[in-house]
Amino acid sequence: MVGAGLVGLSCAWHLQELGFEVTVVDREGVASGASWGNAGWLTPSLSAPLPEPAVLRYGIKAITNRSSPLVVPLRPSGSLSAFLAEFALNCRAKTWSTSMASMRQLNQPSLSAYDQMIDGDVQAETVSAPVVCGFLHEDDAHPLIEELRLMVGSGQEVHADFLTSSELSAAEPLLAQGLRFGVRIHGQRYVDPARFTHALAEAVVRRGGTLTQDWPVTAVARRGDRIVIKGKAGELESDAVVIATGAWLPQLVRPHGVKVRVQAGRGYSLTIAVPSPPQGPLYFPKARLACTPVVDGRMRVAGMMEFGSPDAPGTTRRWDLLLSTLAPYFDSIDADSAEDLWRGPRPVSADGLPIIGGTSTPGVFVAGGHGMWGVTLGPITGRVLAEHVAGRTSGAELRAFSPLR
Repeated sequence: MVGAGLVGLSCAWHLQELGFEVTVVDREGVASGASWGNAGWLTPSLSAPLPEPAVLRYGIKAITNRSSPLVVPLRPSGSLSAFLAEFALNCRAKTWSTSMASMRQLNQPSLSAYDQMIDGDVQAETVSAPVVCGFLHEDDAHPLIEELRLMVGSGQEVHADFLTSSELSAAEPLLAQGLRFGVRIHGQRYVDPARFTHALAEAVVRRGGTLTQDWPVTAVARRGDRIVIKGKAGELESDAVVIATGAWLPQLVRPHGVKVRVQAGRGYSLTIAVPSPPQGPLYFPKARLACTPVVDGRMRVAGMMEFGSPDAPGTTRRWDLLLSTLAPYFDSIDADSAEDLWRGPRPVSADGLPIIGGTSTPGVFVAGGHGMWGVTLGPITGRVLAEHVAGRTSGAELRAFSPLR
């Protein structure tokens, strides 16, 4: 197993369930990428392919707006230009509808996959709570309502109700009085992503798995009937390997026939002190901001989609922008309390679908490309891929997510 984020460790845990011995290696350590500072939402009712017509229109307007939560370099590299062109081609209503029907196959059992691991030996928990979405103007809610309607039309289960200004204040007293409209999405959960990922790693090791950190992998190749994992510290051999390296997928999977373009879409987050923690996840779609309660009366604020290299340095301006964009939604923001400043690259696929399955090299498998939904879909990805590796399924159910699509 290459990658010790939530997706990779979920694959390892489920492979152990099926009797496999596992070794996990990571370039840095457990939850060192996107699994650490994200919002921690388990929200199958919001998990949808990113490429869709509204996103394309939004992206065109955002390119020249320095205050936009979407950041695209004015002079993108050749690989990023190719990704953006393919992404744009996928921003069609019919394509989105087909992709959403496929995504539903993962969304529906996603929460049960968490329960399976917790009922097993993963010593962590998830918290059930509705997602409350707030809007400064009622018209701002139309894109979200339309997306939810389309998700229901695809067969996705969504239970939501609308909130007036007073109902919104009653549902979440922490919000500013100036908000005019709300949407409450029921049946969702959240988790402390770093804590859960570390608990998962501990469970894998307790079961006899090996975890090696600070072991960057440079290549994966087949040698005879064995798979060789080459790293700066040496080589490992195995019967099979799952590559789950998040935004760093391309450099390892291209030699194995994987043509799906994956681009790093970096997110930013921080935590701030609040008078009282929110009742559950808060979402401000117009500002593309996600908020989640964390320990000690603090709230995590996450947002941004900054396309570029996964290893590029961050900028202080993005964290400042998070706070200034958040301010209208709360009566007061204690910007001086901001801590745990984090940035991390999400692995975004050009068609908005995860990459799950085998490659052109026998014994080499891929799990990644989840974009913003790696936490929601990590455990179910581990379950379905483990069953595929074990030969318990034909692979037909993973066709839409095939690395060779």
